[in-house]
Amino acid sequence: MNDQVTLIGLNNFLGTYDLNADFTGGAPEPGEVLLGLIDSAADGVEHGMNTCCLILQRNQCENEVAFPHGARFEFNIERSALGLVIGYDRMVENL
Repeated sequence: MNDQVTLIGLNNFLGTYDLNADFTGGAPEPGEVLLGLIDSAADGVEHGMNTCCLILQRNQCENEVAFPHGARFEFNIERSALGLVIGYDRMVENL
């Protein structure tokens, strides 16, 4: 099995995450998020899942009024000949 990880839409995700995450409010730094995402996606694929989510609690969002229940970032995941493929899909504001 190939150990390579391909991240599709990484710039879109990082831009959206950076704009909406409150790092002083406890939101994890982007590097931590990516490492956790890769681990979670790899585990999910091994259990037959095809989607992985990152959830920010309300207090971790830059604008708590716009995100009264937090924010969810959705990723499509799959295992291919290229290894693990993670594709940023969207951010959901209403959890």
